[in-house]
Amino acid sequence: MLEDRPSKYFYETLSRSEFLYAPFSEIRLLQSSSRAIDNFIQVSLAATISGLLQRMVELQCFSSEEKFRTLISRSPHILQQIPHKYLANYLGIDATNFSKLINRAII
Repeated sequence: MLEDRPSKYFYETLSRSEFLYAPFSEIRLLQSSSRAIDNFIQVSLAATISGLLQRMVELQCFSSEEKFRTLISRSPHILQQIPHKYLANYLGIDATNFSKLINRAII
């Protein structure tokens, strides 16, 4: 969305998902034709970048326990939906440590 070239990345989901797609040229056309759409895209991008920066801080500065607590406070239902090995990987912690955090019930 930020550049007019194919992404180097792709999404892989663990549950059924649907994605909407629009060519870059169509997005730019919508932005130029509607101030509300342009504003919505700018606000959405700012929120996305803010979220990415927060995630980087969590990965680099938080302890395993802090990462775990943050995940659980943000998405408590996720423990029932996603295999624990994937959650541990997402948090950047060892699966054994993740299991210990769950078993200690620090939720």
